[in-house]
Amino acid sequence: MTLKIKISDICGFVCVFLIFLYSYTKAGIHDYVYPSSVLCYISFAVIIFLGIRMGGLHSLQYCSVSEIAIMCSVLVLLINRNQNFANGEFEDGFSYIAIVFFYIVAKSNNKWHKFIVPIMSIWIAIHTIVTIMEYAIPGFYMGAIYPMMPNYSLSHLRAVFNLGYMPGLAVHYSTNGMYLGVSLIVVTCLLIFARKKMLPLIATIFVAIALFLTSKRALIIFPLIGIMATYYLYNSNKPLSRIGKILIVLICIIIGFTIASNFIPSVSNFIYRFIETSAAGDITLGRFEQALLAMQQFSKNILFGNGWDSFKYFHRSQFGVLINVHNIYLQLLCENGIIGSVTFFVFFILSLYRVIKAFLFLRKKMTNIYPKAEFYLGYSIAMQIFFLLYGLTGNPLYDQQVFYPYIISITAGEYYLKNINDLRTLEIR
Repeated sequence: MTLKIKISDICGFVCVFLIFLYSYTKAGIHDYVYPSSVLCYISFAVIIFLGIRMGGLHSLQYCSVSEIAIMCSVLVLLINRNQNFANGEFEDGFSYIAIVFFYIVAKSNNKWHKFIVPIMSIWIAIHTIVTIMEYAIPGFYMGAIYPMMPNYSLSHLRAVFNLGYMPGLAVHYSTNGMYLGVSLIVVTCLLIFARKKMLPLIATIFVAIALFLTSKRALIIFPLIGIMATYYLYNSNKPLSRIGKILIVLICIIIGFTIASNFIPSVSNFIYRFIETSAAGDITLGRFEQALLAMQQFSKNILFGNGWDSFKYFHRSQFGVLINVHNIYLQLLCENGIIGSVTFFVFFILSLYRVIKAFLFLRKKMTNIYPKAEFYLGYSIAMQIFFLLYGLTGNPLYDQQVFYPYIISITAGEYYLKNINDLRTLEIR
């Protein structure tokens, strides 16, 4: 028996492997995986090259408005006074270009889709197991993980670990929350769309416990909203019963959370953080002041802003700390003005609108006929809603831990949009 390995499968596997290797190690064990920045650039080049090999440059001839918008966003990054480039930092810029280019050229090919869940599952298992082990065996973290982290993060990591916020394999517990928030969406979508529910259910429970152990409020709440929205749309073929199903799921979540908090008290830390920050008079932890500062900077150049990624350098010059706005919409306006930001906003809105429209058509008109299309479209909806909501309080556009899975979800879903549009056209005729 001869084993035949297709070139397209090799290209797809390598691309997906490199994409998630980068996103699931960024701000974590990144320096061990990429001891030299040259390896990052080689990785980006391979993703672009193999993406072209799979999809072909002919994909550029058939671009939707949303695809044109995101290509224009690359121009904004390159020509609008990029402050990262001005300060000698190029990795984030090229990482953005690589994943956007992959989106453009790979959207017409589905050969790489079959590698998404298996490769993500490996990273999901790694981050979930490490996070739970940190909580269960404190000595494991201090002895095995803590010494691996870079010096600049050690004082912070020791402090948050002592508070019961599990940082996992990351330099900040927020980063671990990103890893696990994305992971929760994947395993829960598998649970929703799978015929055999047991394994996805077990995975969902463990990933949820690990995510709650990070105590990151936004990264707990927003993935759950994305998942619930997907489940609501999933039941659009049964509009009379879906509200009841949602209520049952919510009751199960509350009961499960109550039971878990009795055995693992730290899972309820995120609730205590709401209480503590509210009592302290600043539930946003300084984000409101950052938003006001961003709006002040936006008012100085409404049309073109102050340059890509300029806010953090301005903040450092004023307060000595390099920090983003923690609101991607205000940061885009502050840095790129109305003209530079509109291309991003068009992409955000149209991508979500198109995938919801296609998903509803499948669920209402062709229920369970195209299960792969339903899964990837549903996963895309959950990821996009999570991304857009998290953009109100975080930096997902600038954090590859979220931005890479976000673009991959849209890219995978994009393949099915054209086919569904063709089916819709035939139905109208």
